[in-house]
Parts: sequence; structure tokens; C-alpha cells
Amino acid sequence: MRAMQAANIDEIRKIGMAIAKAYGSPENLVSVSFVPEKFTFGVESAGGLLPEQIVASALRALVDMMAETQTRAQALPGGGM
Repeated sequence: MRAMQAANIDEIRKIGMAIAKAYGSPENLVSVSFVPEKFTFGVESAGGLLPEQIVASALRALVDMMAETQTRAQALPGGGM
């Protein structure tokens, strides 16, 4: 599990750095640290959307993707079980 988490975190950091470079920023846009039993993240807006709007939009997209995954799983033989 930890190896998978580390790989995912490395990928997230790489993506953050790639986006930063694309916009001419020398700093990575992503930092990751661990606090047991706590999930905290920050959102900053660089344009016309408020951070709250960005998070709400991201959550709507996540819910849509989860619903699509559920629909596809249920269409599998055995209902995805």
C-alpha cells in the first residue's frame, strides 16, 4: 500500500511541476505531507473562479466519474461483483 501511495504522490508532484513550468513558475504547485487521520488541502485561484467554485466543480466531476464507473461495473457479467 505504501509503495502505491508513494508512486501516486510522485506522479502528483510531477504533474504539479509540469503545470508550473508550463506557466513559467519555478515552484512546484503541489506539496504533499502526511498527518495521521487527517486530510487537508488548499486551493488557490489564479483566475476568474473562487477556490470554493473550483472545489465544487472538482467534486461534481468526481461524483460523475464515480456514477459512470458504477454504471459500467453493473453492466459487467455478475453486476461487477
